[in-house]
Amino acid sequence: MIISDEQAYMAATQLATSTYASIDTIGPKVGDDVIQRARLAALRAPDAREDRIMDAKTRLLAGLPNSTEIATKMVARILCDALR
Repeated sequence: MIISDEQAYMAATQLATSTYASIDTIGPKVGDDVIQRARLAALRAPDAREDRIMDAKTRLLAGLPNSTEIATKMVARILCDALR
């Protein structure tokens, strides 16, 4: 998923202004049957998404992003992942 500038800003604001529980205390416990079904689904999934590969190739043919664009997206991804 591509993170927008607005999402990155909201994530940074959330991280800077609040405290939240650890991952162990969030949500209900998941049963073994759910975990087993998730494992089976993951094993059945393809190793690569061809549509994403073609999209990446198309973007590369249009020109490489500059270092600022790459850094911005990396920081945005890190901020949003920190909230999950």
